[in-house]
Amino acid sequence: MLILFGTRTKEKTLCTEGALRCSHCGNVTNWEVRKTTDWFTLFFVPVFPLGSRYYEVCPVCNRANPISRADSEMLCRQFGRE
Repeated sequence: MLILFGTRTKEKTLCTEGALRCSHCGNVTNWEVRKTTDWFTLFFVPVFPLGSRYYEVCPVCNRANPISRADSEMLCRQFGRE
């Protein structure tokens, strides 16, 4: 019998922050707060989450700065959910 298992990462945009200047590309844009979750998969179907990470992301160059869950919740409360 063959059992296929592995992992998959899913990404979700939680909200949009105010305009910030990116230190990488120099553009001033509304940054996004994103959550990435790693999932254990069985036969390519996500079964249960393995862990989550939160980031501030520049939408122009996709430069990401890791932030804590508490910081992501605070930013989404401050700027409103998308």
